[in-house]
Order: sequence, then C-alpha cells, then structure tokens
Amino acid sequence: PLAGARILKAFLAGPQDLSFSETASDVSMQMWTRLRGVVLPQYSLDWVRVIQPASFSLSVASDRIKPARLAAPFARAIDSAYRKRMAPGEQRWSAVSAAGIGQAGFTTQETDRNGFAAVVDRFIAQFPLRPEWAEGQLNYILGDAEQKPEQGELVYALVAARTGTLVGAFAYYARAGAIGRVLQVLALPGQAGPVIDCLVDHAAKRGLPGLRGRTQPVLMEAMLGRRIAFVHVASTVLHSRDPAIVQACRDGQGFFNGIAGEHWCRLIAGQFD
Repeated sequence: PLAGARILKAFLAGPQDLSFSETASDVSMQMWTRLRGVVLPQYSLDWVRVIQPASFSLSVASDRIKPARLAAPFARAIDSAYRKRMAPGEQRWSAVSAAGIGQAGFTTQETDRNGFAAVVDRFIAQFPLRPEWAEGQLNYILGDAEQKPEQGELVYALVAARTGTLVGAFAYYARAGAIGRVLQVLALPGQAGPVIDCLVDHAAKRGLPGLRGRTQPVLMEAMLGRRIAFVHVASTVLHSRDPAIVQACRDGQGFFNGIAGEHWCRLIAGQFD
C-alpha cells in the first residue's frame, strides 16, 4: 500500500540538493507538497498558439477520432482563405496571418543538433540556477529527444538580429498536420518577443496548425499580447532543504522545463520497439 508515496519519500530524503519534476499530476503534486515540496506556478502552464484554426481543431479531434483526418484537405482550404484575409502582422487568437507576424530585422536559420547545443550556454547564463552539463551530455540529451517519431522531426533554429548577433534559438517537433510541440525557447534578455515571433512564423511556413510548449517565467511577459493561450496540464514541483534554492526558483531564476526537465526524455511521448 502507498508504494508510490513511500518511493517518493525515500527519494526526497536522498543527498541531492534539489529535486524537481515538470510533469506532476494533481495526485503527484499533493504527494510532493505533503513532503515539503513546493509548486512553481509560473513554470506549471502549457502555452498554445493557434496558426490555422480549422486544421488545429481537426488535429485535436483526430487524436480521438482517426477518420477525422480525411477532412484535412478541406480544413487547409478554409485556413488558406481565412489567413489570406488577415493583414500582415495582425494578431488574432484564431490564426496567424499568411504574411507572418515576425518583426523586421530578425532572421531565422535552421541548424543541427551540434549548432543548437553550441549556443545554449550563452542564453542560459542569465539564470543563477542552471545546468552545468558534462562534456557531451547535452548532445546526448538532444539525441534522445530526437527519437520521438510520433511527435515528428525535431527542428532546431537560430534567431539573429540585423547586425548578425544571435539573440535566441528554439527547438520544436514538426509533423505534417499535427500541432507542433516546442521543446525549448531561448533568448537574450529583452529579446524573447522577436524570438517567439520567429518561432511562430517558422512553424507557420512548415504548415503546422499550431504550437504548444511549456512556460518559463522569463518568457511570460513577451507572450502577453501575442494571442497565446495558457492551460494547466501538469505542475512543476520542487523540493530542496536549502531555502535560497527554493526562493530562487519561486522568483523565476531557475532554468527549468524542456532540455532541463523531462520533456526531452523518450519516456515522454517516445517509443521503445
């Protein structure tokens, strides 16, 4: 009886300074808090951006009703007509303009796993609490993250300003007709807005009906006003006996979720044949 609670209690009593999860269900969350863990609300939301409304609705429906996919050509036709009537840069909850929403002066260039891994440290240096990966460890994490055919290809891209300075990067899963799952968004301080716009435009050009990702406090302000919706699916929970670590995380100074979390792992939406 209560095997899960006993295992969690034994784990949290271990020698580690910090334990956390970004996929805690309501039951798991209650177990963590009873063991003096804390919930981090700003890290505990999923964000959603609709790009093609008809295709987005169809993608959600086809997860439960497989024959619904047969209506995909009709949905794409409706979306095309609707989005062409939108002005360039126009912000709507229902869709993204066919002309895009990105700001002038920023360019997006696709890269590979190594190119993405090479720039991560410069973008997470702003966080007092951040991973210090051993040599080759981040490449291993990204290699594992790529093994999710059900979610699609893991696309990496870098965002640069007009001067050529890198201001951000992102990685997301892209599969035709499916809502893209964003693994990570990285940005220099003050540049999150343009990076998010470039991400949405990049996914739109690939024909994705929408995007879904995990929040980080550093991105929240930039997401406001960009017609991004938020929903609570699972909680990010943390346990530490060091009050300074707990406070830093409550203040949004920890780099959690995505590649510093669990969603990269094949145990989340992966397959083992």
